[in-house]
Amino acid sequence: MFPLETIAVVIAFLARDTFGATGLGMFSTSWLAFGLAELTSPAGQLSRSVGLMDFGFGFAIIVLAAAAFMGKPLIGTVMSLAAVRVVFAGVHEFGGPSALWTAAGWLGVAIFALAVYGGLAFLLEDVLQQEVLPVFRIGTSRHSVEGDLHEQLRGIGREAGVRHTL
Repeated sequence: MFPLETIAVVIAFLARDTFGATGLGMFSTSWLAFGLAELTSPAGQLSRSVGLMDFGFGFAIIVLAAAAFMGKPLIGTVMSLAAVRVVFAGVHEFGGPSALWTAAGWLGVAIFALAVYGGLAFLLEDVLQQEVLPVFRIGTSRHSVEGDLHEQLRGIGREAGVRHTL
């Protein structure tokens, strides 16, 4: 997953999608870190280091989720569930009940289902140029899709690459 997601990070940055690139970059590097930890530790052994990494990653995800809720609550929900999932896994790594590990797995299934729904909804919207499945946009995200071109270009003069360098 790490190499593919890293390619997606580069594409998102080139497309000037800083939020998407940041989120993908965090998940990409987490795949690398967790994969390396899995490769270098004995099978089935709990690790407080991995648990601490889980907690830090969960905190970083929840910060991004808070920002996502301002415009795209569907993405915020997926990220919030991901944060809860890694915190459950972190508690398990610190010796917490194995039920939390099971719950983290089931949350992963729910995240997968919600992410597939979101991906399909955004894909259909892009292909058909209309909302087919609800994605629950609010605020400026809703205005940029439903508004006219003037709405979308309102702050373009302050965008990097458009204004003269200082």
